[in-house]
Amino acid sequence: MMPVYAIIDDTDPGLVYTGDWRVLTDPINPRAPDYNGTIHVTNDPSATVSYQFYGSMLSAFGTIDTPASNGYPNASFSISSSNGGSSPDLHLNETGYMPHLEEPNVATTHLKLFTSDRLELGTYTMSIKTDGVSAGGAPFYLDFLTVLVPDDVASQVGWAIVDDSDMSRWSYVADQWTITHKGTTYLVSAHQTHEEGSFASLVFQGTHVEVYGSLIGVYTDTLSLGSFSVDGGDPHAVYVSSLPGFNAINNGRAAMRHQRIFALDGLYPETHNLTVSVPSTPNGYPPWFLDYAIYGYASPDFTQTPSTGPSSSPGAGPPVLVGAVVGGVVGGVILLAAAFFGCLIWRRRREAHGDMDLGVEIYTDGPPITRALSRRMRSMHKRRERQGPPETVVGSGLDESSVGESSERVAGPRTEKRDGASKGEAVVHAVRDENGQIREVDGGVRLTVSSRVPIEEVLPPSYARYR
Repeated sequence: MMPVYAIIDDTDPGLVYTGDWRVLTDPINPRAPDYNGTIHVTNDPSATVSYQFYGSMLSAFGTIDTPASNGYPNASFSISSSNGGSSPDLHLNETGYMPHLEEPNVATTHLKLFTSDRLELGTYTMSIKTDGVSAGGAPFYLDFLTVLVPDDVASQVGWAIVDDSDMSRWSYVADQWTITHKGTTYLVSAHQTHEEGSFASLVFQGTHVEVYGSLIGVYTDTLSLGSFSVDGGDPHAVYVSSLPGFNAINNGRAAMRHQRIFALDGLYPETHNLTVSVPSTPNGYPPWFLDYAIYGYASPDFTQTPSTGPSSSPGAGPPVLVGAVVGGVVGGVILLAAAFFGCLIWRRRREAHGDMDLGVEIYTDGPPITRALSRRMRSMHKRRERQGPPETVVGSGLDESSVGESSERVAGPRTEKRDGASKGEAVVHAVRDENGQIREVDGGVRLTVSSRVPIEEVLPPSYARYR
């Protein structure tokens, strides 16, 4: 079984702060940035922070800023269970406990300040009281928490962190890596790449993975730091110039800690295998140190509070996201109700207007005639009785011989099919008016005009007789 340590940032909404806390976004030590670029700090002796979680172990990590000149902060840490039990307070500095610091003249980040004992799986609440700080004294910094969670809720935690020393997930080729123990690295360990090249692999779950490490020395883009590949896919070569602190790294004055060497997003949500291949390096080329990896299912709008367990007794299992279920059910009911009432209103309106008569006045030579139209519309145009049907001419052009001398003398239809007229040409209904002009009487749409038939001007219909 591979352990899963959820990582909870200091800005996670599950953390409850009281008192005077400030959020810093600029790193205290630019060469060792805080996790996720944020950290909480306070000099208020009454300030507290608490977090409810579901798991079997919790650790709190923070920063100690230049203790050689600023001194050490004071705070107390405790764990209480949902059934009322609690652990004794652990005190930072007051009992002489303090993480080992190799560089007391600079700010050291990613330090484990507190950790609980191994607990029975259940729901607990962590509390930190900064009762030993004071205005003008050494401030207390909180960066992130880690929670050991069971496998059945591992996919709900968002982000998880795995140290380089976790051999249940990392695999190293023998004699290609050298393990080092540095107080400036996460959990005081890192794997150093070998001059002859190195190979390692990581098993993780989720859609995202990041690899962090430490660099020191002067690097060049003529040789990559390494090649990273997921599930045997295309390798991604990483060069030092692509890292955010490239200029600071290459000045060679001090190591760059907790640098993100590689990141890949958009993976399929399943178990993956990441391989790291470091090329053979020439003599004198500085190595780099593999420190830890972060992986998970988190998206930009994801909050890590699902790592908080249920409020019932220990062993009750992972939390159920009730809000999402209830919201989906309520939304479905509202949608069905809207559709039902919409159909009901439409049916009632149809029944109400089904037998309505529409009065339409049609003007002829005599008085207006009102016709009742029920359910369907009848023709509202009536020709004069003295006017016979118009002549029909096939073709797109007309000459004077193809129509009657006047509309008065037309007794019936006459059809003339000219040479060259074919299917697809226009059928023109026209009469000669009292001025000798040929006019349409149907206002119809003309089809394609044949180039073989002469075009004669045909005026639009006259509507004077309808006045």
